[in-house]
Amino acid sequence: MPKSSLFVTRRLPATIEQLAGETFNATLTPSDVAITDLIARAANADAILCCPGDTLDAAAIAALPQSVKVIGTFSVGFDHIDTIGERRSAAAAGDQVAGDEIAARRVASAECHHQHLAGRGRRHL
Repeated sequence: MPKSSLFVTRRLPATIEQLAGETFNATLTPSDVAITDLIARAANADAILCCPGDTLDAAAIAALPQSVKVIGTFSVGFDHIDTIGERRSAAAAGDQVAGDEIAARRVASAECHHQHLAGRGRRHL
C-alpha cells in the first residue's frame, strides 16, 4: 500500500521530520515562519501538519484541495484552525457521517498522532 502524502507547513525538529519522511510521503517546508502559499502547496496532499501561525480559517479550509482529508497541528492547542469551518466543509462534501463527527475525528486523530510523534521525537532528541 502506498504511503499517504503529508504536507508539513513549517520546519520541525530533525527527528520529527525524519519520522514524517519514514511514515509518509512527506513534503517538508524549510521555513521557520508561516508560509503565504499554504493552500497552493497542499495540492495533492492527503494531510496537512500545520503549526501555530498557520491560520486555517473557514475560507482557507474551504479552499483546500479535495485531496486533503486530515488537518493536524504540531502544537498543544488548535485555536489557529477554524473547526466550525471544517465541519461545514465536511458536511458540504457530502460525507456520510455528520460534519461535527468528522471534524471531531480529524482533531482527535491529529492530536493523537501529534502526541505519538512528539513522544517518539523526545526519545530521539
